[in-house]
Amino acid sequence: MYPAGALVSLTFLNTVIAENVTTSGSSFGGGIYARDIDLLTFINCTVANNSSNYGGGLNLGGASGSDTSITNCIFWGNVAPVGQGPQIYLSSATTTVDYSDVAGGEGDIDGAGGLDWGAHNLEGDEQTSNPDFVAPAPPGNFRVEPTSPVIDMGDNDAVPLDVLDVDGDYDFTEPSPDLDLNYRFIGGPDNEFDCALVDMGAYEYTTTECSECADADACTHDFCREEDLLCENLCIERNFADIVPSFCPGVCPQPDMDDILCLLDDFRDGPAVNGCGHNWFSTDLQPCGGDGDIDLFDIRWMRHAFEQFFHCDDCTCEPCEEGAAPGGGGGPEGDRSAEAGGVLLIFLTTRAPVDGPYEGRFAQAVNVLTDWAAGQMSGPERAILAQQLQDPSQEFASPVAKAMVPDIVARLLDE
Repeated sequence: MYPAGALVSLTFLNTVIAENVTTSGSSFGGGIYARDIDLLTFINCTVANNSSNYGGGLNLGGASGSDTSITNCIFWGNVAPVGQGPQIYLSSATTTVDYSDVAGGEGDIDGAGGLDWGAHNLEGDEQTSNPDFVAPAPPGNFRVEPTSPVIDMGDNDAVPLDVLDVDGDYDFTEPSPDLDLNYRFIGGPDNEFDCALVDMGAYEYTTTECSECADADACTHDFCREEDLLCENLCIERNFADIVPSFCPGVCPQPDMDDILCLLDDFRDGPAVNGCGHNWFSTDLQPCGGDGDIDLFDIRWMRHAFEQFFHCDDCTCEPCEEGAAPGGGGGPEGDRSAEAGGVLLIFLTTRAPVDGPYEGRFAQAVNVLTDWAAGQMSGPERAILAQQLQDPSQEFASPVAKAMVPDIVARLLDE
């Protein structure tokens, strides 16, 4: 790749440049040879297994490099057989490298140009910094294994918004997805801080393929494990539970029945509809920041938030001490269990499923609510709800809802 001359700016984002060779005696930049570009930016790129005598992976020539930054990138396996700079060769000016994994570290970057080596780069040695590609040998698969040190080691602030909507979900305000169009900010398997951090390189690590999910309907961007998608952290300044604004200043989530019903309405109406949430208070809750679909993960997260976030004071986020009556969005614990049944009753009696394929989504939501209510409510509360549902005078929102009642009653009484 040879971008050169009279370019004001050029950005490489979520790009793999691999297994290229330049063979002339004074060859420059096996993967990329860039020169005379005012502003050159590399974000979440993987440059691997390229060969050139000067800059096996990247050669910055001419004035290029005066404003060059390399962030969240992997440079690995590149070589300079008889020259300098196996990974990067800097001809002039200064280049900033941070939050990146460069084989050999600073030692594999040569040339007369200046290097601003950031504090967040990996060591670059084979033992601790090998990115652990799925298949490093040609033709190469440059996704990473779960043991990779590049997982959760990037800089979230460097990831631009998806202004070109490359994943086609009509969300221009989400972070740019990875090269596979997977969501970027997902905590890795060993993330002790439970923070959603971007990985280095063009691909975000994902736990498993959707085809391996026990519940295919619950698949979201190749993730199956519910615990991977719960945003129980302070790393993202967003209120993930209080969809219908009834909040105090700050980011204290206070979920209530209105929030749950709002989410269920949007889920029932299908992925193209998001009418209840407002601005940051979207019903597309999971993964952190949303994925363009209202799905079962969003319902599970709301259920989790509703059960866990008790507030003793109107504007605090601390869990209540044992025996204390929650305030704010809480209410006494007994009231909360009754609310679980109340949500199920309201959804069956006032929320009619739309025609066609979304009747199935209505049924999915009812099944989730039934399991939740049965687990939250006491035996007498379940019996009362079952009696209400079987009352001959009880009206239901649709034939679909009414047809589900016998099964719901059986599940409530069998709990």
